[in-house]
Amino acid sequence: MNDLTSGHPSQPNLDASSTKHTWSLRFWLMTALTGGAAGLAGGALMRLLEAVEHGAWGYDAGTFLEGVSSASASRHVLILVAAGLLVGLGGAFIRKTLGRPGEADASIWFRSGRIPTLSTLVQAVHSIVTVGMGTSLGRESPIKQAGGAIASRIAQWSGLSRPEQRLLVACGVGAGMASAYNVPVGGALFAAEVLLGSISLRLALPALLCSGVATTASWLLLPTGPVYEVPEFPLSVQLAVWSLVAGPLLGLAAVPLIRGIGWAQTHKPRKGMGVFVAPVVVLGVLGLVSIAFPQLLGNGKDAVQLAYDDKIGFSLLLILPALKLLATCGCLGCGASGGLFTPTMTIGALLGGLLGHAWDCIWPGAQMGSCSVIGSCAFLAAATQGPVSALVLVLELTRHVDATMVPMLLAVAGSMLVARRFERRSNYSIRFSLGDQRAKPAMPPPLPHFERLMSRDFSTISAAAGYGQVARHLLAKRPLYILDHEGQLVGVVDAASLDPANLGAMPIEAAKAADLASPVEPLHSQMSEQEVQDRLAAAGSEELPVIDAGTGRMIGVVAKK
Repeated sequence: MNDLTSGHPSQPNLDASSTKHTWSLRFWLMTALTGGAAGLAGGALMRLLEAVEHGAWGYDAGTFLEGVSSASASRHVLILVAAGLLVGLGGAFIRKTLGRPGEADASIWFRSGRIPTLSTLVQAVHSIVTVGMGTSLGRESPIKQAGGAIASRIAQWSGLSRPEQRLLVACGVGAGMASAYNVPVGGALFAAEVLLGSISLRLALPALLCSGVATTASWLLLPTGPVYEVPEFPLSVQLAVWSLVAGPLLGLAAVPLIRGIGWAQTHKPRKGMGVFVAPVVVLGVLGLVSIAFPQLLGNGKDAVQLAYDDKIGFSLLLILPALKLLATCGCLGCGASGGLFTPTMTIGALLGGLLGHAWDCIWPGAQMGSCSVIGSCAFLAAATQGPVSALVLVLELTRHVDATMVPMLLAVAGSMLVARRFERRSNYSIRFSLGDQRAKPAMPPPLPHFERLMSRDFSTISAAAGYGQVARHLLAKRPLYILDHEGQLVGVVDAASLDPANLGAMPIEAAKAADLASPVEPLHSQMSEQEVQDRLAAAGSEELPVIDAGTGRMIGVVAKK
């Protein structure tokens, strides 16, 4: 009998290919192991942060903001100058002795999750110490970096494929976020939406497992309650209408933050005395300003709580958002490392409270605390370009904002529409989308001795390009070279690399060019012509790429013909 339904997928709502491939048992075991290790590492780093805060600022009880507010003016300057010295000297020592630390975000997008383990873990400890001393950056970045480094080491140790390694590192970063803030679902969605760019079933399940295990493991060292204590806010018509007005304004306000972070990353000192002088000067100035505005120090967690409680005066609401933005960008620009999550929430909560007070003059009745909660969520969504993860993160951080869900959705939609109209990059991706500019040498590299053999006619594509982009570029039927955000060669892709079987269980919509790249041994500009001819004769390919020996950037190709 002819079965008319044969060939139909078991789940018509899913692409048929997504039901044919599943993650291996080994991958699931490594995911659980990563979650446990990331959770314990996150708990340990959080304990270290608390110890540094209490030791540096000399308080035994109360919040960080209360501790720095009661500290003497001289202590503000001395601690921040000491933090500047640690940023410059400590960072240089790590780079010189252990190598350049990895960036988890860049590794996921451009290098299939490959992160140098030891230097990144040491950098995470270094960052958490400077954040505890008062740099205006978030505590989550060191914990995320540690989670990513641990995941990368586990993936390489267990022999996972490159697509699996990239997913595992994203899960490890999300697990770090989950353990830092006790937000298992939010951490998983951050990994899927912000880092992998796709909330699909095959991506969400490993992320949920990893973040769930990490959060459970962190409970051995950290409290289990919500990060912010928020009352039950009543739902009102005024609040819903306010959200329609405030959302677009918050989205517009996120644009200066994103571009400020990009500017700071581009102009950060990378060599010479500026590496040591800039942190001392910038953080010293921050210490002076923090005497009058202690809310600028640290990640801003306590300022968010005060905004949620409506305990910040209108005059402070007018000036603190701009000062916090400048302080955060200044810390990044001088070379300090840290997170952007809580500083972004802080600016959003303050702006939400400011807009709430202004709205109260027009249509009284809305709770100012609820305006701050909604403002932090909408601003976070616009800055990270992750509306779903932002919503869930704020819900998990507060646990008691059910009545504000509809106004929050309205504000997030408005902020996203406006922010994407003016800036499609996020506060995470803009640091790498400007990489080609900052990596460009001031002087062009010297021409190699074998210039007459070299052609500058070659095709390249970003390692973060999607599967479809790679397929379209390969229509020319010539090698396609994969470059990272600094213009350095990752590998080469040909038509055979596009076989979906190479991706295993990784969904095509989440695959990147880096996952498809095959390694290639390049020529470098300091070779002699004879060395080039010998290398080319022994190569199995028809041409080899040429990289500049000084910058590592690709400058041409040499073909056998």
